[in-house]
Amino acid sequence: MSDSKLRHPLVEAIPRVFLNVVWGIKWGVILGAIPCGLSLIGAVVRATHSFEASGSTSVTLSTALLVDVVGSLIAGTIMGLVRPLLRWRAGAIVTGIVDGIVWFVLAGTAVRGSPWNWGTPYWVGVMAAGMSIGGLVANGFWEDFIEPKLKGPKLPPGPAPPSPPLGLWRPR
Repeated sequence: MSDSKLRHPLVEAIPRVFLNVVWGIKWGVILGAIPCGLSLIGAVVRATHSFEASGSTSVTLSTALLVDVVGSLIAGTIMGLVRPLLRWRAGAIVTGIVDGIVWFVLAGTAVRGSPWNWGTPYWVGVMAAGMSIGGLVANGFWEDFIEPKLKGPKLPPGPAPPSPPLGLWRPR
């Protein structure tokens, strides 16, 4: 008997999951560069005084960068773990919503402290921001990086049919 017949499917899946997590962390870091850049620009133009003026805890540049980096690593890990779901637009959007909520909870923790001490309006704001921004970013990510790699439907010979409205499926 060969060794390949004795291998359990779970053992064969572990390297694939590890590579997916590495892929997700890579994209998390790439997408996390945007809030890091915004934090650096905010520090340059001294925009952090708005936190102090609102009575919340003072957020330093190092805290903002730490939230951006940790949020990006966590979001990338989540994205890598559910990478098979990213094949579908709905899977990508749900993943983006989860990642957005995680990132905004981290940011809210840096600004307001422990999430257990937040009031309902703050939780609603964090959830709304995470769901809207996470969903929009994930949808754009799917359209730009995932959809072009998907195989389209088999088309008959001749010119391609016109694209349906709203870019639902763009034949190649």
